[in-house]
Formats: sequence, C-alpha cells, structure tokens
Amino acid sequence: VSSGYYSTGGTSSTTRTGQSQCGGNQYYCSGGVRYNVSSGYYSTGGTSTTRTGQSQCTGATYCSGGVQNSCPSGYDDNLDAGKTTNTQCQISVAGGRYIGTRYSSTVSSCNKGYYKASHTVSYGNTSSCSACLGRDKYTDTTGSTSCKNVLAGYYTTGCKAGNMACTGQSKCTGATYCSRGVQNSCPTIYTDDTTAGKTAANQCQVRTDGGYYIAAAQDDEQTQCTTKHYCPSALVSYGSTNSPTACPDPETHSVTAAELPDKFYDATI
Repeated sequence: VSSGYYSTGGTSSTTRTGQSQCGGNQYYCSGGVRYNVSSGYYSTGGTSTTRTGQSQCTGATYCSGGVQNSCPSGYDDNLDAGKTTNTQCQISVAGGRYIGTRYSSTVSSCNKGYYKASHTVSYGNTSSCSACLGRDKYTDTTGSTSCKNVLAGYYTTGCKAGNMACTGQSKCTGATYCSRGVQNSCPTIYTDDTTAGKTAANQCQVRTDGGYYIAAAQDDEQTQCTTKHYCPSALVSYGSTNSPTACPDPETHSVTAAELPDKFYDATI
C-alpha cells in the first residue's frame, strides 16, 4: 500500500484488493490502515488527502479537524499542549487592566474607584474591574490593583450610590469627626473643638459658659451652677460631665482676692 493510502476490498486484512487515499486532514494512514486524528492532534506527512501520521498541538496553537491553527493575535499565553479550540487560547492581563470587548486583545485601565488583580482571559470572553465596596475603601488613580484603606480621621469622596467606587479621601475639619470613611457632625453644642482629624464623637467638645456645667453624659444643654457652688468655663467632651465646685466657707477659710472664683456666692445674702 502506498504511503498515505489504506487498503480496500476483499473480506479481511489479508485479502485486500486495492487502495485509496487516506482522505481529509482528519485522517492519517499507516500500514494500510486509516485512523482518525486524535483530539488535540493534527495530521502530518503527505498531502491533505494522504496524511501519514499525527502530532500533538503545542505552544500557542490549537488543533481542530486534524489541522493545526495559531491562537488569535495576543492570545498566546496558554502553552498547554493539546488545545482543541481557540477559546482555550488565553491572554495575560496585568493588574489594574481589563479586556472589555470579546475577541479583542485591546487592554483598558480600570477607572478610579475600581480595581483588578492580574488575570487571564480566554479568547471570546471579557473581564471587568471591581468597585471598591464600603466607605472605608477607595482608589484615587486609574489602573489600580487593589483598594486603599481610608486614613483615620478622613472620609472618602466621589462615592457612587450604595457607598461604592469612592475615588478619594479628605480630612475631617471643624466640628466633625470621621469614622470608617464617613464624615459626621459633632453632637449639638459640642462644636467648640475644631481640631482636624477627629475620629470619634467623644473627641467633640463644648466650652461651658462661666456659671454652667454639663450635668449628665451627652447632655445637649448646659445646667446652671447650684447655690453655694461655682462653675468656671471648661471644655467638656461628648459623653463626659463636669461638676460644680463648692465655694469656700468665709467663716472658716481666709482667701485672697486672687483665689476668688469668677462665680461665687455672698454668704451674707
């Protein structure tokens, strides 16, 4: 039997009467016998109708119908042998990038507020960037591979609905405090400490008027000083209290003018 042909006719392998070309690329002939090309292989030798052997697809190629094909341009990063379809060809995409269009090798950068780790994309598929979730995460540059954590005393900015995809951060200023990326106003009357970067409500403070004090934690009104006590102006943190101080007894305690408080009682009244 000629190379690339198989024997025909007769009733058994010992009584063949003729030969035929092996056929298309999906076949190869050896020793007068025709074989189907194995999956992931391509036929070799002879012509497209007289193949004599087969070889496995390797590198950036895939085999279909006994024919070896190159992977699409750019999709040459899956070097596993024996690929059978172009969808097994892959492109490696760097972190902060994505493939937005099917069958394309064009790579785009993630927008601010989004991120993407390095990954591979199979031909015919796409990838996308993920939004930073929560007010305590953000990215302020394009092409980010991960989200940043908001700094203590800062709040995130440029966020989309649902507290996601934040694009920056700013420091809390004035009578505000920041917790987990959210800016909050200090409680009523506790607005006298305007130090920037406060992180909790208990860092908000009220300066009491002379003759007044904060009687209970989280009070939003000042209480007038009680009889025979004095209350100098003081800074009180939210959640804390201060107390009136008893005036000295003029019959048992001698004081100079410098020791007198700014609010005191007259024992003769």
